[in-house]
Amino acid sequence: MALIGCSLWPIGNDDGEKIMVEEEIDEDDVEVIEVYISKGRLQCEDESGKALSVTEMMLQQVGVKSYSSECGVITGVMPPALCGTTTLRINVHGIDERKLPKAEMIGFKSVESFEGKQDYEIVSCD
Repeated sequence: MALIGCSLWPIGNDDGEKIMVEEEIDEDDVEVIEVYISKGRLQCEDESGKALSVTEMMLQQVGVKSYSSECGVITGVMPPALCGTTTLRINVHGIDERKLPKAEMIGFKSVESFEGKQDYEIVSCD
């Protein structure tokens, strides 16, 4: 089965305008990897931070489909306990491995980038 997707990834015409580009993706060839980005939640401000739908939309805007979305927290490190500083909450998305460079350009990282004792676990999105 082949799916057709559209992307506004930086392809422009002679006038410098962005144009839609159709890209054929064979779902059987997709190798899903997990990427993450900071939720941006601040300590002492539980309602702050980006919702999963926001970071999923960020991916879609650069032509990256999210196959799964979950909330997580980075483990193995302790952040300073200080109101207003960023927590270790992250948003985790499953994407096509071939799209990793596009995701990285907007701030996402592969979960494989965790080093040493640092890792992550999936948690409730509350």
